[in-house]
Amino acid sequence: MEPNARDPEPTEPVGEPAAPPPPPPNAPFEPRTPAFRRTSRAQRIASVLAGVTMSLLFAVAVGLWFLSHAVHRHGMQSHAASRANAPLQRSGDEVEQLVTDAMYRGRTFAEGQREPELRPIDLRRVVVPDEFEVYRELLQPLVDAAMFPEVLADRLADYGRPIALSAIAMLQELDYHDGRDCQRAVNLQRFLEQVTRVDGMRVETAGYQPTEREVCWLLAVADGWRRVAERFLCDDAAFERLRASRRGMR
Repeated sequence: MEPNARDPEPTEPVGEPAAPPPPPPNAPFEPRTPAFRRTSRAQRIASVLAGVTMSLLFAVAVGLWFLSHAVHRHGMQSHAASRANAPLQRSGDEVEQLVTDAMYRGRTFAEGQREPELRPIDLRRVVVPDEFEVYRELLQPLVDAAMFPEVLADRLADYGRPIALSAIAMLQELDYHDGRDCQRAVNLQRFLEQVTRVDGMRVETAGYQPTEREVCWLLAVADGWRRVAERFLCDDAAFERLRASRRGMR
């Protein structure tokens, strides 16, 4: 070896990164999170958010399904109820038309002072109850009362169709030129409104002796009740439909 030869300077290994310089002596300590830990935390947060989002979407989907099912079921129930109530609605409409027609005829006859002709109930169109005459006897105290007997009327109304049919039959037999019979007719009309729930087919007389106009009105109303009997008191099922169609009227 030559005396003046210099040793070669050490060199850093190729490909290895240089070490970071040491921090100043008074610098505060700042811990560093490794990159793999930061990545793992971000993945967990994203996974939680994705899970929450999917849960919310599932809950919304289930809620919408139940809502649509409930709406559909309500629609089906409403449709079924409408179909079930259709006969009652028709009965109610027919009754209203009968009442309107009877009162219109009464006004027309009263204005012209023409008396409509009464005729008895066509018993071929109704099922006549057993012991039909017994109900007439039960009605007689109510018919003859000077003032309408509310308590007695409530008790008699429990007999239903047979006694209503008897009351209508009695209306066709009264003498409407007699003041006492006119009062009997008013009692029968009030009773029929109660037992059938059909309102609006009643006439109140102003005095003991009826005027010609009042006679025309009373005759027209009696005929109107006959039409109700032949249409809605023909049997027990028809009578119950009539009362059901008037539910809430009394």
